[in-house]
Amino acid sequence: MTNSDSTTGRRGFTLIELLVIITVIVLLIGLLLTAVQGAREAARRAECTNNLMQLGLGVMNYESTYGVLPPGMLASRSDTGPGLAWGLSTFVRILPFFEASPLYNSANFSLQAITTANATVASNGPSIFCCPSDPFVSERNVVDFEYGAAAGTGFKQSHTSYGGCQGMWSIEILPTHPAYAAQMANMNGVIFSCSSVRLADITDGGGQTILFAETPYGKIPKPSERLSARWWNSGFVANSMVAAYYPLNGVSRGVPYRDGNHKRWIMAAGSFHPGGANVGFCDGSVRFVKDTVDSVAFDPTTGDVPSFLRDPVAGTYSIVPGTRLGVWQKLSTRSSGEVEGDSF
Repeated sequence: MTNSDSTTGRRGFTLIELLVIITVIVLLIGLLLTAVQGAREAARRAECTNNLMQLGLGVMNYESTYGVLPPGMLASRSDTGPGLAWGLSTFVRILPFFEASPLYNSANFSLQAITTANATVASNGPSIFCCPSDPFVSERNVVDFEYGAAAGTGFKQSHTSYGGCQGMWSIEILPTHPAYAAQMANMNGVIFSCSSVRLADITDGGGQTILFAETPYGKIPKPSERLSARWWNSGFVANSMVAAYYPLNGVSRGVPYRDGNHKRWIMAAGSFHPGGANVGFCDGSVRFVKDTVDSVAFDPTTGDVPSFLRDPVAGTYSIVPGTRLGVWQKLSTRSSGEVEGDSF
C-alpha cells in the first residue's frame, strides 16, 4: 500500500539560505532608513533656507524704514567698558518685521544685552533664528553671571544658528576706542559693530554680497564655550555675527580650535547640512554654498591666516601684498570690486 503522507518531499530553509534572507532584509531596512534620514534632512535644510529668506526680508524692511541695514550692535549707553557695553543684536532690531513686536518692546536698548533687565529677550529667542539641523541650538542654558554684577543671576539664554556677515575679519568695535575711526574704515562686510551700511554702499551687487550665513552652535567643541556663545540677543561679535576669516565649514578642512583663535573659530560659517551651508545674500536670495568654495589659506597649527596681518594696538587688519583672496572672502565683502558669478 502506498504511503500518502503529505509531508513527504518537503524541506526547510538551509542555514545559508536563512542568512541570505536576513542579509537582504537588513540591507533593505538600511536603504529605507537612509532614504528616510535623507528626506528628513532635506526638509530641515528647506526650513533653514526659509529661515534665512525671512531674515533677509526682515533686514530689507528695516532698511526701508531706517535707510540703512541694521547694525550688528550699538554700544549700550549705560555702560562703557568692554563686555559691559555690548548692546542688543541685529536679530532683536528686526523683530517687529516678524510680528514679534511684544518681544521687541520688552527689550531695553539702553542697557547691555546680558543683564537681568533683558532676561525676557534672552530667554525667548524665536525658532526662526535656529537651524533645525543644529542639534543643540534649542537648548536654553542658565546664565549665572552678568557683566559688572555678581554671579547668580540665573536667567535662561536662547541661542542662534545664524550670523550677520562682518566681512573677511572681525573687530570688537566700541566708539570709546582711540582707533574707532580706523576700525570702522577697516570693516568690509554689511553687519558689524556700530555699522550703518546703506544699500548704495554694496557696490559688488546684492547677489554677490553675503548678508547672513549659518554658523552652527552645535559644532562648538567645548561645552563651556557653548554656554557663552551664539547668544541670539547679544551684539557681541562671537554671538550673532560671522566672518569669512576661515573657510566655510573650516572644522572639516583642518582649522584647529585653540584658545588663541576660539572666537574666530566660533564666528566661522558652517552647518550640519552635508556638503555645505545655506547663505543669505543682500538681494534676498538664499543659496547653498559648497564646502569646496575657494578660500584663503590658513596655518593648520596655529589657526592664523598668514595673509591677514593684525595691528595689535588698533585691532585692524591689512592684507599682505600679492595675496590672492578666495571666492569665500570676496563674497563676504560689500565692495571688493570683483564679481564671482554663481559657480560657488
